[in-house]
Amino acid sequence: MITNPPVSICLPVYNGQRFVAAAIESHLKQTFPDFELIISDNASTDATEFICRDFARRDARIRYVRNPVNLGCAPNFNRAFEFVRGKYIRWAAHDDMVAPTHLAKCVAALDANPDAMVAHPQTCVIDETGTPVDVYDADRPPHDIPPRSRPWQDLNDPPRHLDDPRPSVRYSELLLRTLWCFEIYGLMRTDLVRRTPLHGSFYGSDKVLLAYLILSGRFVEIPEPLFLRRAHAGSSMHFKTDQERESWIATQKKRSRLMSPRVSCFLGYCDAIRVANLGFEDKLNCSLVIARWLVQWKKIMTMLSMDKPVKPSTSKASPSTRLHAA
Repeated sequence: MITNPPVSICLPVYNGQRFVAAAIESHLKQTFPDFELIISDNASTDATEFICRDFARRDARIRYVRNPVNLGCAPNFNRAFEFVRGKYIRWAAHDDMVAPTHLAKCVAALDANPDAMVAHPQTCVIDETGTPVDVYDADRPPHDIPPRSRPWQDLNDPPRHLDDPRPSVRYSELLLRTLWCFEIYGLMRTDLVRRTPLHGSFYGSDKVLLAYLILSGRFVEIPEPLFLRRAHAGSSMHFKTDQERESWIATQKKRSRLMSPRVSCFLGYCDAIRVANLGFEDKLNCSLVIARWLVQWKKIMTMLSMDKPVKPSTSKASPSTRLHAA
């Protein structure tokens, strides 16, 4: 096991035998070799444990831990974080991959920009076989199609200004123009992440976590598609109701009927502003961003209809351990 690694990679997994080996191998091929890979197995019932233990046996950088019971997706993301020792941390989904220079270029970006909190590359969406798929035109409005009605090739966010020096502009770009939140899989400063509530046990908590981070500093984008996001039928977007998603996010938690995912997101966005080290004017401008978020009628309707059904899925595949934004 590496002593004091500069980078910690957290890979939560549940029944990931189909893709987890490729995810692990893509990290072991990194040109930046000084990292630890923490695999948190959420009591998988398939061959995941055998696959991960075999990798850990062959590479001392890998630490495999197994939960005695399935905690749910979000608690397992946080469970992996408990073992982090590096000054930089990256969460990784068990069905995604990264290009060989991913870590090297993200580390270099954070080292060169002390005011940056997150470094993330551009995203290449791949299918089940690892083949890249086309994404939609950046000039197309990002929210004009219901997200769970989109074809796979539409699964990408348009260019945004998450590196703007003004906190309210970054906050607006995140809350109003970000859907998929691929930045959650970027490289982050560990000390900053420790000051956040981590992943909440509600659907959309990834964007709430990003809200805490983006009010602390800029997000720097690497202008290369080094993050390979796999789109496949086992994704959580195939759930039919918020209740199904909540059960997946936190298996052992039952939420209040009054606390829908949208309400949880709203409270999280507000708290991110409250605890941010910002002046009065910046906090006021960020609060106006939340007001704009609230007046979007689709979001209000979703908030009021707690478990409104969404488009039924034709897939019977198990959901991935992937978080998605609200």
